[in-house]
Amino acid sequence: MHRFRVFFAVVSVFAFGLLWTHLQEYIFPTFPTTDTGTETKTSSDLQPISTDSRSASSRVLIQTRRPGASSTRAKSGSATGTPNQARERAAPSKQSPGGSAPQVELLPSCPGPAAAFCFFGQPRSLMLPIVHVSVRRNLIDAFGAPHSDTFCLFKLAAPVENNGTAVRKYTASSKVELAAAEEVLQPLRIRYLTHEEQKLPEFDPPGKGMCELRIWQQQVAKAACFKMIQEEEGRLGCRYSYVFLVRPDLLWVRRFPKFTNFENEAWEGATIVRDLFQMLTRKTAEAYFKVPLTCVVDKTSSGETFMAVVYSRSLSNVRYQCMPGHCDHDMDAAWVHKPHTLPDWRKWACLQPCTLMRIEWDPAQSAIRADMSEWGCADRSGCNLAFRCERDRCKRMESLSHGEAVSRVEFWGAAPLCEGPCHADILAEGKRLGKKAAGVLQQCEDGLSPA
Repeated sequence: MHRFRVFFAVVSVFAFGLLWTHLQEYIFPTFPTTDTGTETKTSSDLQPISTDSRSASSRVLIQTRRPGASSTRAKSGSATGTPNQARERAAPSKQSPGGSAPQVELLPSCPGPAAAFCFFGQPRSLMLPIVHVSVRRNLIDAFGAPHSDTFCLFKLAAPVENNGTAVRKYTASSKVELAAAEEVLQPLRIRYLTHEEQKLPEFDPPGKGMCELRIWQQQVAKAACFKMIQEEEGRLGCRYSYVFLVRPDLLWVRRFPKFTNFENEAWEGATIVRDLFQMLTRKTAEAYFKVPLTCVVDKTSSGETFMAVVYSRSLSNVRYQCMPGHCDHDMDAAWVHKPHTLPDWRKWACLQPCTLMRIEWDPAQSAIRADMSEWGCADRSGCNLAFRCERDRCKRMESLSHGEAVSRVEFWGAAPLCEGPCHADILAEGKRLGKKAAGVLQQCEDGLSPA
């Protein structure tokens, strides 16, 4: 009888241990991510950049990541903590079928709030200091979220011999050309796609239909970049509050509003500038990317039309940058919506924050040159061919060094989008001034001093 009791006790302990092992897997799930060849850095490896746009030390602007340096953000001891700390506090989430990634819509929001900046597509002019410094300073740092991460998915061009005689559009064909931009943006995850890799089924899935190839690939790249954000959320155990979808070749010529502005207004939806820039609340981003990735327009439609249809199908609120006297990108125009959708979009009464900068290869000079002819300068001084010339010495924007770029971006950052005396004047008088509004605005903003 005694031997039977000992045997029963041993079997019971073994069975309980087996049961506890399975319970641990259910109660404390792990969040694996898919290996896509993406370079990944953890937040603790990054030296954070000051988010105080008005501090005296902000003149340094760019603090690069140092080998072995730990994040001061993790050492701050703030009450809210960081997403890495939130991972320990977050309630466990159920995994999606197949166990490849968690269902991020079930995760809590990261404390902070936290922002994810997604740069996707052909990098083009991002290689120039004036562009990547403006992105860092006047967008990411200006927004100033307590925790910000950048994600990059760059499509590289096929190598071309620069021995022709015709001027042609240019973009990077190797990641070496983007080394300076990567150092400034400090991406948490970055993926470079060679010209051959872009032909893989992953980036040419079924569903293209009648879409123009260029428009279709934009949507595929955007979705792939958002997937990288979702995988990081699974690793953190919490979700970002804001998702930015940004073309990498945008020049930021005004200071973007601080995150507190958006928190205070509690806007739930998307804020856009054409299809060049989209800022989405996390709930809206989830709805947007749940719309099946299929061609929803014809071969004559634009990227803006594709975007408009997806927002309509996801039942999302949308507002677009437009105010009296400063509305070059009216998204209520018929060419945007065509017969596909009649959304109730509203105007975002702020000044234009950015403009598209293309670059070209000039065989006569054997050099790259900036091209602002198509999109202009958003009524700002300093993004034309020359700026603040000293005697007869003027420099084109593609020739600016990092330090010179910092100085010019600081000048642009003195002008906010949605507030300040210049914004107030145009908001009140823009309709009356008409075409004169651009000159009045430029003169006003030229008189602003960096804080």
